[in-house]
Amino acid sequence: MFLAVNARAADARPGVLILYPNLRSFPLNALIDETLRREVPKDFGQPVAVYSEFLESEQFADRRDDIARAQFIRERYRDRNINVVVVIGALGLEFFLKYRDQMLPRIPAVYTIITQMAAREFVFPADVIGAPTITSDDASLALALRLHPKAKRICFVTGAGTQDRRYERQVRRAAEHLTRPVAVEFLAGLTTSEVLTRLRGLTDEAIVYSNGYFVDGAGVVSTPSETVERMASVSGEPLYSRSMDVFGSGVVGGYITPRDKQVMRGSGRVVQLLER
Repeated sequence: MFLAVNARAADARPGVLILYPNLRSFPLNALIDETLRREVPKDFGQPVAVYSEFLESEQFADRRDDIARAQFIRERYRDRNINVVVVIGALGLEFFLKYRDQMLPRIPAVYTIITQMAAREFVFPADVIGAPTITSDDASLALALRLHPKAKRICFVTGAGTQDRRYERQVRRAAEHLTRPVAVEFLAGLTTSEVLTRLRGLTDEAIVYSNGYFVDGAGVVSTPSETVERMASVSGEPLYSRSMDVFGSGVVGGYITPRDKQVMRGSGRVVQLLER
């Protein structure tokens, strides 16, 4: 009887479900998870049951996989008193908006770890609110050109996955507004071996710009930090980025918004929804 009462009490706590688009082991997921689990109950002023699900969307990208994930989440959390969903990143947001009605209908959501530019690609219901970052590629590209006044070319590297193609769209728009004219080359959707071969052949008048990628042209899944580390190991040219995920992997510069600050803003939005 004691155990049954405790189980019912735990289920009665307000529930928050965090949806991550990638693997549990993805760099910085631990930081996001730790921050939300600490800050949401503290700011809300009472216990909150926080759950995490890792969709592995780049590893299993078939529509059938998405449907199976949505069904799994519906069954697992139907009795967990979920009050708010926290959606991480543009890929997680895409999944949530598509399958929300089958998965967690009428549950409000907060999206975070997403740029304003990426957020503009979506249409949001009134009860899906965001804490996007204003980080863009423009400032990092301007920094690179300022620090390398002799550079005559920027080589952009992107991948073949869904999120990679979204990054590509963003940097192509940024490439249209460079602070001075230089040649632009895109290594988009190539195999990693092809990318490394092309980077080895760059001259000392080039800049490499990349946020890394999840999937290469051969369908091989990696993390952005892994791919950037491999790029930096073969390229004699400076590599810039605006993604915090790849700093420490050979990137020499760029403007970033720290993940903890982004998550703290998202945590505040979660508490707002819990207090309604």
